[in-house]
Amino acid sequence: MSFWRGDHKEQDKYNIIWKNYIPATGKCYCNAAECVRLVGGVYYQLFKNGSWFGNDNYHVKRYVEKDYLYCIANTFMYGLEQDYKNEVNYRWESYVSYADQCDIMDDIMGKVIVEAWNILADENDEIELNARINNN
Repeated sequence: MSFWRGDHKEQDKYNIIWKNYIPATGKCYCNAAECVRLVGGVYYQLFKNGSWFGNDNYHVKRYVEKDYLYCIANTFMYGLEQDYKNEVNYRWESYVSYADQCDIMDDIMGKVIVEAWNILADENDEIELNARINNN
């Protein structure tokens, strides 16, 4: 995945996390990477399909099911779950413009990546990040 809002400053960190900590299928072995995977799924749904709740709210449901899972997007993800359950009125989709939703999601995804990077990144990841930055 790449960020759809242009040149996101956390793109290189995201790419390294995805390559090194997120399996091609199934859940991640560490909570920080699982947060990137699930919040990233909501991000993808919004930017590709125009809704937080694509695929029957799959990514949010998986996040909420994991009571032990916690990251900087926790309040946001639990809020989306509550909004989805309230079928009459989706707060985010009814009261926040699509452009504002994208800004919110981009900000949250960036924070999730920084948080995961601070937890997961080892010396080899830092070396790879520096190489990517120096090549740009």
